[in-house]
Order: sequence, then structure tokens, then C-alpha cells
Amino acid sequence: TGKYATLFNHAADEEIARELIQNDATPDRIAAEVSRLLADPEARRLQAERQTAALDLMGRNAPDPSSLAADAVLRVIAAKAGG
Repeated sequence: TGKYATLFNHAADEEIARELIQNDATPDRIAAEVSRLLADPEARRLQAERQTAALDLMGRNAPDPSSLAADAVLRVIAAKAGG
């Protein structure tokens, strides 16, 4: 198990976006967090910047996993055919 539920929080190993889960996910807490971000442009900018960095750590803009897997299979087939 990990410390975080959100993938980019997990990738960054820090709470980039507040996680309001189960009993913490009350209307008042969600509204307070949304209000905080709407009222604070710097907090929004920082969260977006940190989320982008975490997504980059997760391989954003990298080849998709199915292409990587297909390439690996083709390399194995080519190696067997050539050997």
C-alpha cells in the first residue's frame, strides 16, 4: 500500500493535490479546498506545475506501453529468426 491514492501524488512522493478520501470527502472540505485554489492564483500555479512534473516522472509523452511491449516481442522474434 502507498501513502497516496492519487497517482501523481504517489509518483512525486508528496501531497501535490489534497486527497479528500472517504470520511474526509465532505462537502465542506471539498468546497474549502476548491475555494482555496480559486482564491489563490499562486497555489493554483504551483499545484499545476508540480502535477506536470509528477506526470513527467510517470512517463508522459513517452511511447505508450503497448508499443513498447510490441517492440519487445518483435525483437525476440527477430532474435529467434536470426539465431
